[in-house]
Amino acid sequence: MSQKQRRAPKQTPGAARPASGNASTSSSSTVASNASESESGWFGQMVSNEPTQQGVKDGVSRPDTGVRTGTPGAAIDESGAEIALYTTFESETPESTLKSGTAVKVVDKREGWFKIEYRDKEASTSGWIESDYFSNQPSLGMDEELDSKVFDDYTWEKFEGDQTTEDLAANQVEQGALGDCFFIASMNAIGSANPDFLEESIRYDAETETYSVRFFEGEYGSPEEVWIDVDAYLPTTKDGSTAYAASANDGSKWGPIVEKAYAKFKGGYQVLGEGGTGSVAMAELTGNRSRSKNPSSMSEEDVIPYFQKAKEDGLAIYAGVINSTAMASVNPFSGDGKGRFKATLPKTHDWNEIQHGTVEIEHEDDGGKTAFENGKDGDKEAPLLGTQVEDGTVVYAKNSVEVTYDEEVDDASKLQVDYEAHGVVLPSKMLIGNHAYSFTDVVDGDKLQFYNPWGSYQPKAITAAEFLGYFDSLATNQVPKGKTGDGS
Repeated sequence: MSQKQRRAPKQTPGAARPASGNASTSSSSTVASNASESESGWFGQMVSNEPTQQGVKDGVSRPDTGVRTGTPGAAIDESGAEIALYTTFESETPESTLKSGTAVKVVDKREGWFKIEYRDKEASTSGWIESDYFSNQPSLGMDEELDSKVFDDYTWEKFEGDQTTEDLAANQVEQGALGDCFFIASMNAIGSANPDFLEESIRYDAETETYSVRFFEGEYGSPEEVWIDVDAYLPTTKDGSTAYAASANDGSKWGPIVEKAYAKFKGGYQVLGEGGTGSVAMAELTGNRSRSKNPSSMSEEDVIPYFQKAKEDGLAIYAGVINSTAMASVNPFSGDGKGRFKATLPKTHDWNEIQHGTVEIEHEDDGGKTAFENGKDGDKEAPLLGTQVEDGTVVYAKNSVEVTYDEEVDDASKLQVDYEAHGVVLPSKMLIGNHAYSFTDVVDGDKLQFYNPWGSYQPKAITAAEFLGYFDSLATNQVPKGKTGDGS
């Protein structure tokens, strides 16, 4: 069966980030209704492993081999100096300078020169730099708050020294400002099952200051090791923190390094931000196929024994929460006559917002739907439609609805609203919608404890009934044992 892609609310590095405005932009596939257990196939495709360039160092120029129009990267001077920016490649004097570490994309090239596009405040702009200063890097995520969809406002900074650790363990990596909870949760699940295997998947070369990270790809039954090489530059915020993955409980940056390598493996950070499935990510990390199970195929009595057995067998265990939950019908409108009837829909949590495409209004006396909306993920608002509707609007961020009818409505309280909310789908247990979790243990003999890859807002232990009601995907993976890499 297929698993739902997870593109969870993102978290601002170093601080908890509410779910508002992010979970709605999920990219999801329909969860199959097949009740039987199944295995996940191989879906990953490696991108071209082009040479990584690091700009000018000790006066040595780096060739532009492999760089073409559209190649993402950064403008880097390893001394940290500003980089001269020219109006044209024929200009004799620079027009301005560019901060070293600025994220860029090559849009044109001449011998020894690259025309690059980069972010300037809230817009994209361009200029020419000497090709020696271009460093090939995975493309950053796109700024979802801006209509222009320019790069996120992060810079590439170098983290000196070996960022791996000999004490790698579960839950050492936190999700940052990228919707890749599926990958961070998968790493944490594997670290919980066998940290030694994850540790040996990362190699550091002190001479070149680069890392090699192991993934697997290939046809069913014959996965092949793929080692992805990345340098020590990571996307950072203005305060110097890593923008995306972060270290949860030590100073090492092995998690962000693995995330960067996976971004290169899959085609860029923005690809990870579009979402994915834990079953695939775990398989690409371990080389063993994941087994997926639809929670809807389980009875309440099955749940606790299933997790206990998986834990005893040393499996990495990943699970995903539903995207939204149905709200109880409410009659929140004020107004009279034909309208404009207005309502602010109630929330069960401050982070919650209307799920796109779910608002329906019924008139109790008419006994049927009188208005509906079909907004799509990413819309800020959507019109209310219906044969009796003259005009109407749903504003998602404000949880508000306004509607005017062609004919008079005798009592506003008879207008009933049904809708779904995304954000925190079970506030009493702090379960976040369209979010991936790694499983940690059975507690108190009859409850399941999961781990939020944010590193904060950890859920309370849930019952078997709550698991069946709020989770829609489940996957396990037999992580190879020991430091030999031998599978089981």
